Amino acid sequence: MYASTYHQNVEQLLVLADRYDVSLVTKECENFLKFTERTSIDNKLRIAEQFSLSDLQEKCLDSLGSMKQIKTVREKFNPIGIVTATALLDRAITLYN
Repeated sequence: MYASTYHQNVEQLLVLADRYDVSLVTKECENFLKFTERTSIDNKLRIAEQFSLSDLQEKCLDSLGSMKQIKTVREKFNPIGIVTATALLDRAITLYN
């Protein structure tokens, strides 16, 4: 029950943590999102960009192992911010090389 409730409220917790500058809550939410499978990669990347969660962004990008996966995420994540677009491009270049 706890994990289910937490999953439903994680974005609201991040909004409050950001508003009141409670970094411990932000870190806990980021850690939860890094390891939950109930949230899609594109949604995690959107949240990572919105709340500047670099560890979450890095974990999501590392999980993308093919150009097809990157394309799928790119198509689902619209509009995409410059931070995430750049990170996806860097990941694509890494995979290409």
